[in-house]
Amino acid sequence: MRPTSVSVVLLLVCATPAAAQDCLGFAPYPGRPLHFFVRGAFDNSSSIYGGGLSVGSSAAFGELNVEGRSLDGHTGSSFTVGGGGGLQLPLSHDGTVHLCPIAQVAFLLGPNNDYNYDFGPLFGYSLRYRETDWTFGGAFGFSANGATHQVRINPTFSYAHTLAYDHVNTETGVSLNSHSRSLETLTVGVGLLIGREVSITPTLSHVSGGGGSSLLVGMRVAFAIGGIRSAYVSKRSTSCAGLASTDSTVYDTTQVAERPVIHIAPEVVYPPMERELLIYGRVILGVVVGFDGVPDTNAVTVLRSIDPGIDREALRWISRVTYWPACREGRPVRARIAQPLDFCLGGCPRGKR
Repeated sequence: MRPTSVSVVLLLVCATPAAAQDCLGFAPYPGRPLHFFVRGAFDNSSSIYGGGLSVGSSAAFGELNVEGRSLDGHTGSSFTVGGGGGLQLPLSHDGTVHLCPIAQVAFLLGPNNDYNYDFGPLFGYSLRYRETDWTFGGAFGFSANGATHQVRINPTFSYAHTLAYDHVNTETGVSLNSHSRSLETLTVGVGLLIGREVSITPTLSHVSGGGGSSLLVGMRVAFAIGGIRSAYVSKRSTSCAGLASTDSTVYDTTQVAERPVIHIAPEVVYPPMERELLIYGRVILGVVVGFDGVPDTNAVTVLRSIDPGIDREALRWISRVTYWPACREGRPVRARIAQPLDFCLGGCPRGKR
């Protein structure tokens, strides 16, 4: 097998873009910003196995991974380290359809100590293969059965263009050969999202270029960790969510076409002392919600107080809430709202926060 052929086989299993929330059928990041994942893939002559960590928010995300590889007919070791990132952009008002531009880089180390190249036996020494891949592309995904199901189904489609640069050295570091090529990858997949913590995503990819083509079957399992437990998540956004804005004016709710709507809210922690003392009621907070949906924590005021301990919990709670922004003339704007928060001894009725 020639060095060029080896690089094509390696690229067949690494041309998939980085993880991207709904765009590629993975568990969402808001509320659980850190994900641990394992994945594997194979075609008719190679296999890949490994894992990594990804981190993100409702818009931006990134990934680092380490993966081992095996190639039929080659005894040398091989592994890849890489990373990437991108943005998730909503295409629908209800937040169920997304588009993600993605970029990533990968460094392939190996096969090493491999005598199977055409000129290896001729010179009587083993060879070392190195490669750098730059990948650019995009992904499209949507929720097929809505956000209220325990198991959500997210069909996904993606395209990736990879530029690969490789070189072959002797075991003593003497350069023997180098190449550059490009590959095109089309991938379809189905993300199965179990709650907000686990995702299982099988994929099928067609990779072409570099003098050949291949079908690649893959599977990724991700576990969301860290962050806070979300008691409330709404994917039904306001109509201007995700749009740019330069308006710094703070409007009240009578001056906007659409008021801010809670997107993600954490569980409310009832202070133990106040619960034992049977202190309960409704706190009302004055909040300025930015055009990005993030409350200005420096401007929060307590409009109605119950107890200092409960007030502190209400302030902690609002610091972790995100909103779909207020809309004025089709653009997101800053808005001042009164946010109620209920503390109920026996558990609040459904819908109360």
